[in-house]
Amino acid sequence: MPHKITKPSRAAISFWAVDSLLYLLNCRDQGTTEELLARAASFVDAYIMFDQMVLPERYKTKPELLALAGSDEPFEFFDPATIIHSSDLRSGVTIDLNFDVVAFEDLLKEDAAWYVQHTGRLNEDDFWVLMAEAKKRSASDIRPAHLRLWQWGLMNELCDKFDAVALPIPSLNGVEKVLPARDKTAHFVYEKYSGLDEYFRDTRTIVSRYSLPPKDHALTACPPLFAILLERSRNQDEVVDNLRRMRNDFRELRDTQKTFMALLAAASGVREQAEVIKEWNSSWDILLRSDFRKPSLLRRAVTTSEIAKSIAEAGAGKPPALSMLVEKYLNYHAEMKVHKRFRIFSDLAAQLDSLVGTRDKLELLFGIQKVVVAPRPLS
Repeated sequence: MPHKITKPSRAAISFWAVDSLLYLLNCRDQGTTEELLARAASFVDAYIMFDQMVLPERYKTKPELLALAGSDEPFEFFDPATIIHSSDLRSGVTIDLNFDVVAFEDLLKEDAAWYVQHTGRLNEDDFWVLMAEAKKRSASDIRPAHLRLWQWGLMNELCDKFDAVALPIPSLNGVEKVLPARDKTAHFVYEKYSGLDEYFRDTRTIVSRYSLPPKDHALTACPPLFAILLERSRNQDEVVDNLRRMRNDFRELRDTQKTFMALLAAASGVREQAEVIKEWNSSWDILLRSDFRKPSLLRRAVTTSEIAKSIAEAGAGKPPALSMLVEKYLNYHAEMKVHKRFRIFSDLAAQLDSLVGTRDKLELLFGIQKVVVAPRPLS
């Protein structure tokens, strides 16, 4: 089907995500945190699933991004002077003053846990010591909650300006209670990708109680595309090249989104658009129930004895017996249609099914021996 939508899909990510990926690619550190890995994974998701990601122009000359750039122009760089929010800490912290003051107090309570995840080198007690020392020096009272609010506001603005979809990182979860997102536009494929991620996270958590290596347990939530990138790389130098190849290998994710948007655009009205969305969501539910597996061949689904029984009963004047065969055929046809539509998700699931040793890969590629798990949810 020809795509009627030419407007590229864009992702707005925190520049913290870019910095985390660049750090992984260029440094070897024995320790990191779930948050820092999630930031790098956010970049990977945006790079592969969206036509473009929106970034400050200061990243334009980074060798790693130059290597990831291609003829399809995956990056949309913007001049910081064209937006209201600061996009660089050196330019100061900008905060949208329309935030909920009461809810912000709850955000402040998470400062210590969030700061530990941000640095990976301190514990919560160290954070409060730093805060006390800063207060004695009458230093600027910029808290982690302010920084989180700043990043969320910046992503909000980028979504508005570039018609982009926000890909939040864990440390920004919960900030919407303080400052609601102005852009609510969803991205169908990213939404379903998150569903695939949740499915494997839940499944691996169950299985890990009995068979997965204990050292892998803390990383069962490692996002699918990031996990596959780690698996495909043999050393740190290969990561960028493999990421570039993955953008091409998984381009069907972007094509599926284009097909979905083209169908919405071709619909004659709101009710027809609603039918498109309903039908695609129903297809996704079928895929979930199949555990992302390709349908078995019809000849395997229908046994020889069943065929013989149906023919015998039909010959004995019992034609309704054939309805079983018809039902199986219709179910098979529906499942094959779903598989064709979402084949890329079945392919992803097949690759994720055998992934183990994520911890070992982190140590091999980046020297990481310890991942600091958040002591409590970041939201």
